[in-house]
Amino acid sequence: MPMNGRRKSPRYHCLGTASIQVLPESAENRFPARILNLSQGGCLMVLRQPIPELLLDQVIELLFEVKGFPFRLRARAKSFCPRRAVGFEFLDVSPRRRAQLEELIEELALESSYIDRRASDRQ
Repeated sequence: MPMNGRRKSPRYHCLGTASIQVLPESAENRFPARILNLSQGGCLMVLRQPIPELLLDQVIELLFEVKGFPFRLRARAKSFCPRRAVGFEFLDVSPRRRAQLEELIEELALESSYIDRRASDRQ
């Protein structure tokens, strides 16, 4: 089920591996994470260790994989949530990457609608 709220585009639940690379690149600046939801404009990730809130609005690089689709995108941390969750906004996404992201989101939307239909059939 898409999550709308105040966002420009709906987010869809997903699971995938991720890492957050604070620029400039270095081993100390890489934080392992999991991606929890995704949209055309951003995502929500949960980090294995906390990162400083000083990173709010700093440009970073996200590396993540969902359903076999690997991505490497520039982003900005826009919100820090409880339990080490961080909301990111994607920046300067190329047309090619945007198309790949759209393809993945369409797949997540189809899965979400199937799950919603199954849940309503059980009621």
